[in-house]
Amino acid sequence: MHNLHWVAGGRARVPLTDGRDLAQGFALAVMAKELAPFESFNICGPDFPAMREVIKFLHAEIHTPLPHFSVPLTGAYAFAWLMEKINPLLPFDPFLTRAIVLLGEDWYAPNDFARERLGYEPKYNWQEAIRRQLRDMARQNYTPTPLVDAV
Repeated sequence: MHNLHWVAGGRARVPLTDGRDLAQGFALAVMAKELAPFESFNICGPDFPAMREVIKFLHAEIHTPLPHFSVPLTGAYAFAWLMEKINPLLPFDPFLTRAIVLLGEDWYAPNDFARERLGYEPKYNWQEAIRRQLRDMARQNYTPTPLVDAV
């Protein structure tokens, strides 16, 4: 991650959700009465940490390197576009695409409508959700995929 940068200073909010909260949201939707044939609900955790908080948390938990620089969102999109265009000339897939940059945008999705219509109340904070995921990955001996394919 040393070669990656903060996008817009890492200020974008991230809707991290524990699987137990997701399950609660689905169960409440299934049991709800008088819903329209299609209603959309944000089912997220109780808070929306900034990407910078999440990356710093991962750094503290598993010692991932921290980015050294920040680039504006428009700069990240421009670089991703360039990577997509030169992809046929590269011996590996681009490590940054516009779709990945989109994930770095601010994603604030309040649970207000789910609370009002379903009675949804998230219980698990994002730190515990990440810790559970990391424990599960360790149990499965998960090894991250390298950014560049082996030659």
